[in-house]
Amino acid sequence: MRHFLSYLAPMKVAEYSSFYNRHIRINEENGRYSLLVNGSNQSGKYIEWLWNNAFRAFHITDDISIRSIAVLGIAGGTVIHMLHTLYPKAKITGVDIDPMMITIGNTYFHLRDISEFIAIAMDAKKFVSPLLSQSKTYDCVIVDMSFGRLLPEFLETKEFWKNIRRIMSPKGYLIVNYLQEKEYQMKSNIIGSLLKEIGTDVKDFRIKRNRFFFASIV
Repeated sequence: MRHFLSYLAPMKVAEYSSFYNRHIRINEENGRYSLLVNGSNQSGKYIEWLWNNAFRAFHITDDISIRSIAVLGIAGGTVIHMLHTLYPKAKITGVDIDPMMITIGNTYFHLRDISEFIAIAMDAKKFVSPLLSQSKTYDCVIVDMSFGRLLPEFLETKEFWKNIRRIMSPKGYLIVNYLQEKEYQMKSNIIGSLLKEIGTDVKDFRIKRNRFFFASIV
């Protein structure tokens, strides 16, 4: 009955809280699960629509040779599933500071079914730092970190983006999902400027409340 009713209105499936996120809710909408974190959509049909539009805007296709992917910010794993569909042989590493998000991704969003995917519960900055000395690089890096409508302040630092560039392979690409409403309008401009400063070819795509950036090493 709940499955049928979800086509009429979102139906609550479960609620959680964690050290990092005070309110986490899983809904069923139109026969599929969606994730809200602190009142903000994090996974589901709407988020998939945003990413599909960003991929089209940046001409992300399956004819690009991608063997390794790092996703900083897992949530329900919408973009992880999309990347796995595009690049089924690529190894995907997902990083999230909140272990609860990894549990939710595995339980409700089938992330454990992706054989080439591993999830790490860690602060993204701490994940990136040791890779620099190991010369570990990724063909695709996704930065999509938030606590609902709150975004980490270190995203506004040049040091973070310099380190991200250093873990990108020479022919790889970076996509950043950021916000552009209210106080994030100016902050998103800072992100764009920082990406250009570190010597990357930067493209910008705006949709609804979100602002996506694409960058490849020049």
